Amino acid sequence: MREALTHQQEVVLRKLANVLPFYSQHCLKIVDKAGLIRPLVLNKAQLYIHEKVEEQKRRTGMVRAVILKGRQQGCTTYIQARFFHRTNFTGNLSAYVLAHQVESTIKIFSMTQKFRVNLPTDLQQPLEKDTERAMSMSNGSGYSVGTAGSAQIGRGMTVQLFHGSEVAFYENADQLSTGLMQTVADVAGTELIFESTANGPGNFFYDLVMGAIAGTNGFMLIFIPWYWQDEYKDPVPLLEKDLDDKEQKYWEAYKSDGLTLYHLAWRRRKIASFGGQEWKFIQEYPFNPEEAFVKAEGRFFDLARVYVARGKKVEPDPTAPLIIGIDQGRTGDWTSIARRTGKILHPFERIPADDGSERDMRLAGRVAKIIEIEKPDLVVLDVTNEHGAMDRLHELGYSKRLVKGVHFGEKAIDPTRHRNMRVQMHCDFREWFLDPDVSIPDDGKFLAQIGAIPQEKESSNNVLYLVPKDDIIKLLKFSPNDLEAAILTFAYPVRKKIPLDKIAKSGSVESTMNFKSTLRSFRR
Repeated sequence: MREALTHQQEVVLRKLANVLPFYSQHCLKIVDKAGLIRPLVLNKAQLYIHEKVEEQKRRTGMVRAVILKGRQQGCTTYIQARFFHRTNFTGNLSAYVLAHQVESTIKIFSMTQKFRVNLPTDLQQPLEKDTERAMSMSNGSGYSVGTAGSAQIGRGMTVQLFHGSEVAFYENADQLSTGLMQTVADVAGTELIFESTANGPGNFFYDLVMGAIAGTNGFMLIFIPWYWQDEYKDPVPLLEKDLDDKEQKYWEAYKSDGLTLYHLAWRRRKIASFGGQEWKFIQEYPFNPEEAFVKAEGRFFDLARVYVARGKKVEPDPTAPLIIGIDQGRTGDWTSIARRTGKILHPFERIPADDGSERDMRLAGRVAKIIEIEKPDLVVLDVTNEHGAMDRLHELGYSKRLVKGVHFGEKAIDPTRHRNMRVQMHCDFREWFLDPDVSIPDDGKFLAQIGAIPQEKESSNNVLYLVPKDDIIKLLKFSPNDLEAAILTFAYPVRKKIPLDKIAKSGSVESTMNFKSTLRSFRR
């Protein structure tokens, strides 16, 4: 019979049972990259994952997460520690890990076995079964692993804790997905976690990430940037004066998040080891989610410039006109409203899908309210599929100078260079990013849309064109409404406002009247 625990021992035991970082540091052992056995002290990436999934669990009672990461950042180790911790302290839980290849399966299960072997004896649950790929404990909990390959894996299984490792590299992933999603019931206490480095767009893992960004699949995206790893540093840093243009952009965008000149030195050397093919580095060690899926064909927008602009603090220009772009959602799709004043693209207003017979009238009512309160200098609506809202605004008395429509397929202002207005507006928005002092919302859904546009193509007569919008929707799994609302703010040129102090200095009634007349002409 065991002796009764002291109060202090009870406190420690409760902490071990309820605080994973404390438990892992004092009870779990791993073999590190140098081959040494050491305590599992969670690193920055692992602690970040822990905080995110614990917050989701508190909020929803369950964990549904997809982790996008660089190479060897400890995500698999964290999830194994998490599941081992839960099965060791909680009875009747079934944990299952599915890896992309046999070698990884063996390695993952070996990690779990080492956890148990090195666990303090008093905390070990007696084993009832211990094989090459499964263990079951006397408390009724079990732990097993498998390898992706058969499209039937997952069918008929019921587990409470599921970990999909390197999901982007699964064979038969599309066929697997249906079965895998059914292995874990939507009940309190269950956890379904997929993690991987990227393997390009258009696969099961990419769909998971895009669905998480869009908020359509119930999963939370956790992104782990590569530079959070201390080992991804060179001993000698680059000098800031020696950074090339792209390195300078990354430095400005991410130094506040932990990027150092030592990291950039390591990055430069690593790219050289890839034969100078930067896209290979980007896919393995992304700075952001959109970069992770960029392959050799590149993207339309310069993502480094885009991420410098993300959430950047820019001094407002009182003379900058307020231009509003509105992309009307198709059936079952949301409507996006973008506001831009000069160098600042403000947060989007998203109106939920409205498929009712009066949706044009309701949208017109919302836009009319915006006009009366915010006094924009120009409102531009997408009328590619419908123009009822614009017609209603004109009926309400808002002039065609103030409220304009754009059909994305209509003739461009410069048809010798752009196939249509859609291409022209995309090009103008891209050129806007050449200014280092522009700002866009720090909005993952919007950034995903920017990153999904492939590089433009050029016809035999030097006219630029883009892939069809339906191809972008197929890739993203949702419509790029925010991006299209943003580019609509570049449809027409709008003059800057005349500062009031300049009017006052002119001192004449005539100059003031001329200003008022000009202002009316641009607003109405």
